[in-house]
Amino acid sequence: MNQKKLLTFCIAAVTAFSLFACKSIRNSQVQGLDVTASNIAANAQIDDSMVTEVKLLPNTMVPKGFLVTLNQVNQDFIRSLYSIIYNINKNDGLAGLEGLRQEITMVVAGPDIDLWNSLKADLLAKVSPGTTPQREELGPADVEKAGPNLPYIQWIGNVSDGDLWMQDWGEFAAIRVQGSTKRYYAVMDSGRGRGINSSALSTIFKIPFIKITGITTADPGNYGGNTEATPEGKLYYGDKLTDEDMKGRLARLGNQDAIKVPSDWLSVGHVDEFLSFIPARNDCGSSLVAASPLEGLNLLATLSGSDLRSYGLPFGDELRTALKQLLKNQSQPAPYTLDDFNTDVLSRHPSLGASAETTSAMVDAKNFVIGNLKDEKQIRIAVAKLQAASSCLKDIVTVPQVFNIGPQANGYKSVSTFGGSTNMLVLRDHLIIPEPFIDDRHPAVKVFRDTVQSKLAARVGADRIHFIDTTPYHTNDGEIHCGTNVVREIDMPFQFGD
Repeated sequence: MNQKKLLTFCIAAVTAFSLFACKSIRNSQVQGLDVTASNIAANAQIDDSMVTEVKLLPNTMVPKGFLVTLNQVNQDFIRSLYSIIYNINKNDGLAGLEGLRQEITMVVAGPDIDLWNSLKADLLAKVSPGTTPQREELGPADVEKAGPNLPYIQWIGNVSDGDLWMQDWGEFAAIRVQGSTKRYYAVMDSGRGRGINSSALSTIFKIPFIKITGITTADPGNYGGNTEATPEGKLYYGDKLTDEDMKGRLARLGNQDAIKVPSDWLSVGHVDEFLSFIPARNDCGSSLVAASPLEGLNLLATLSGSDLRSYGLPFGDELRTALKQLLKNQSQPAPYTLDDFNTDVLSRHPSLGASAETTSAMVDAKNFVIGNLKDEKQIRIAVAKLQAASSCLKDIVTVPQVFNIGPQANGYKSVSTFGGSTNMLVLRDHLIIPEPFIDDRHPAVKVFRDTVQSKLAARVGADRIHFIDTTPYHTNDGEIHCGTNVVREIDMPFQFGD
């Protein structure tokens, strides 16, 4: 077999995830366990035929912890995120490293130990006033637990060069191999090849490393945020996933029922930009959260022109005019449905939709409306595909989200205008959501955030919603899910009340 057509595995698996299962990891050696009937040495190169299944773990599984990068631009974000994680653990009474009510550990990665020491001192001053932090000097593969006075947080060095996109390197997956009935954790590499050293994660965590070596180019469509799992364990991915070899291997390894949804209409092109599954108090135990550009347009239309312009949009009252001009019946009152618009609107090219307009603001407004209506249609196609493939997907929660549409080398593509609420971090029944706007005094904050809060609180409870300023990520076309990577229990679904 052509060596380029192999999946490469470094085998040293454990049934418990090492970083979160040890009281003290620094300078410790965790003994790996054999995962096949024969004795496979650690770091052995084995044929991919020995692996029988690779499965991603859905948001509805109990989280053990998550990784996030620390660098010079996101220190305030890390501080805010730790405060949320601290309060979740404390208020929910989470404790221990196993079981349904295990604590959630925030694992911080980065190249700068001095930055970590400074951040740790700042966090410790808030959590345990008067405590003097111990300064750490860590080696290349060391892991440090911050100490009893600063719980729920750890540091790992030499994994990230400061790259913010912790999700993009790949996924923590569950695998099966020949000769074993168990499922084991594995690091599944997406072939990105930069920023995050996923093979180092494999070494530190003492779990297999899976690299799809058939990938010839590092394409964003193949990155981790474009491969996710439904609560039923089915893989779903966006059609911007370009590598046929990757698709074929994932299908052969237990994902023959994978669901392909449209994502190439986005600039980055990841499914986590507009879809997310969450635990929910309903018969299925989960809900699908989907972005709705149309709902976003309807909310923006309730604001004054001065409010729109004050936030930096290139139009004001022109938005309402553009909406009306594209309706079948221009006297139709808002809010609008997709069927209220002329049938040709969804077939128009965004750059041609306003060619007859005489003012730049009107051109921008009409193109904005047309582009978002087209995006709404793509998201509805994706939702319908997920529903058709599910035996229990009854609750679809739409949240307002609008997109900027602009020309790129491969056509007109979209990127979220404001903080994308669907690109959230899901930890148990807690939803850590990008702030829709940065300035909380702006009128648009209330109408967007209150809508998101109300809809999602109905599924998980109002005290489970946490908004966070994701500026370092949003200004680079991403959000909190793009910047984190969660390790979840393999066979332990979250249960309300536990």
